[in-house]
Amino acid sequence: MGAKIPKLYSQLADWWQLISPTSDYEEEADFFRSLFAQASVKSILELGAGGGNLAWYLKKHFVMTLTDLSPDMLVRLHSRPERWN
Repeated sequence: MGAKIPKLYSQLADWWQLISPTSDYEEEADFFRSLFAQASVKSILELGAGGGNLAWYLKKHFVMTLTDLSPDMLVRLHSRPERWN
């Protein structure tokens, strides 16, 4: 039996960018970018990527692989191609 996905990550996934906008992650992403660069990291596997807000910043510096338990969040993530160009 699969994991029970909370409504925020399933039925309300369309609202994710309003609740948790990408711009809120810039400082955190900069911290991780610096940390990973010091360790010579080339690629990152993000478990629980949600809407991909951290990855949006990190993709410029690393090869990113994103996963999430919520199929709805992954659909939202991949349905916004303008975020990945």
